[in-house]
Order: sequence, then C-alpha cells, then structure tokens
Amino acid sequence: MRKAIRERWPIQPHQRQIAIDGVIKLMQDEDPKIQNSAIRTLTMMDSLNIKDDENKIRAMPKHVILHKDLTDEELMAEIAEKAAAFGIEVPKELVQERIDSGEI
Repeated sequence: MRKAIRERWPIQPHQRQIAIDGVIKLMQDEDPKIQNSAIRTLTMMDSLNIKDDENKIRAMPKHVILHKDLTDEELMAEIAEKAAAFGIEVPKELVQERIDSGEI
C-alpha cells in the first residue's frame, strides 16, 4: 500500500476512505510491527497531502496591484476586487486610512 501511496496511484474518493479506515484499524492490531507499519503509512499519507497542498498554494497566481498611476478610487476598487476573489470583504474606510497614511 505504501508503494501505491508514494507513487500516487489513482484512487476513487470512496476507495480512499476505505483505505484510510483499513489503516486506522491496523493501528489497533496487537502485533507491534503491524501497528508501526500502519502508523508509518498514515504518516506518509498525511505528509504527501501536506506537500500537495503546499504545491497548490505555490502554483496559485500572485495578485499584484500596480497602483502607481491609479487614483484612490481606482486603487480601492482594485483592492476590493482582489479581496473578493478570496472571499474577503475589505471595508472602504480601512483602505482609505491606509492610503492616507501612505501604507498603500
């Protein structure tokens, strides 16, 4: 199973849960070698998931706002648009405060 995980063989979502449940069940086995193997397998699965998540984050486009030639209103609209793409609502007052203070 570890070879399949390491080589990322394709697996259907319902099969994934069955495999995880099987590994968890093996962790409760009386044989310490089987327990250890199951723990290493589950740890490997978790580690690969973390690496996959990190790679997805790195592959995300970077959102850069070139604001040198924008008016305050245009800049506020750009910031609101970029934030909305991430599901974030930015209060206009907060953006205006940052513009006025020179932070943006």
